[in-house]
Amino acid sequence: MTLAATVQSLEPGALVELFILDLDPIGVAARWCFSPSIAAGDTVTFAGVDYVGADVEVSGYEVNGQGQIPQPTLKVSNATLFLAGAVLTHRDAVGARLTRLRVFARYLDGRPEADPEASFPPDIHIVEQKTKQNKTVIEWRLSAGTDVEGRMLPGRTVVRDYCPWAYRRWSATAAAFDYADVECPWAGSTFFTALGVATTDPTKDVCGRKISDCRARFGTGAVLPFGGFPGVGLNKVGASS
Repeated sequence: MTLAATVQSLEPGALVELFILDLDPIGVAARWCFSPSIAAGDTVTFAGVDYVGADVEVSGYEVNGQGQIPQPTLKVSNATLFLAGAVLTHRDAVGARLTRLRVFARYLDGRPEADPEASFPPDIHIVEQKTKQNKTVIEWRLSAGTDVEGRMLPGRTVVRDYCPWAYRRWSATAAAFDYADVECPWAGSTFFTALGVATTDPTKDVCGRKISDCRARFGTGAVLPFGGFPGVGLNKVGASS
């Protein structure tokens, strides 16, 4: 039975939502494939891709007919730290691509009617901004790739004194620095502790994530690749003149 015929039938069966969060658009070779339609920890496969059940809620895909482009919301339970790595290591995952597939359960791999092409057209959105994070939930606002009206820049959270860029890590096994997924460009042979104290021990080289740590490594007169926004402290809303 074709997808169109299934939709029009009296008993089409359960509709399964499948999501792919792809960090390739922000230069990271990582992606998460998950589904809120199945129990957490369970797995389903469609078109050869495995999707793990996760405590995730995605809402706001509805089209209201007034021409407004939907801005869905992605909410993820933070209890299991699912996607927490994307937040901590990859700048809140802002700029990543989220693809939603909808497919009837009867067409999943391994079923008698399995069909890798029997899905509705994909819904593709971009992670625009992390809007909430606490010990229970992480929430993002999504936008269509063509929806740029009213976009606020920067998309990631503005923090004055903290740099979120991933710093190199010392690998005891390789006796060398590991630069996998590193965003900070520092690759020099000068080492500093997290408190900014110079050291000759590369195993103690840790960035304190302050602008002073950038200056210690790159020099006072250099253009610093600091990931924070120190300029936000120069203006105070409502300050008297």
